Amino acid sequence: MIFQKLFHQIPFNVAVIDRNYDVVEANDNLTGYFGDWRNRKCHTVNKKLEKQYKDCHSAEVLKKGEAIIAVGVDQCCRTIICHHDSHSNA
Repeated sequence: MIFQKLFHQIPFNVAVIDRNYDVVEANDNLTGYFGDWRNRKCHTVNKKLEKQYKDCHSAEVLKKGEAIIAVGVDQCCRTIICHHDSHSNA
């Protein structure tokens, strides 16, 4: 329970995606910023795109398994800094 409370108090947008790019969890900040994320792909939530885009940092992380920090632009043309990381259950 403490993890959930802390997760939702993070003052940045946090989304957890699976290998199919489905958003499986998001914090309250992201929900307030982008709206409902349930049953949607990360590129649809973050960029309002129907298809994954060419320079998708999440794809790079999932492929290499190494964290990266990238500067990007969200769906409202605001500059964002994203930390992409990969974790497995193994």
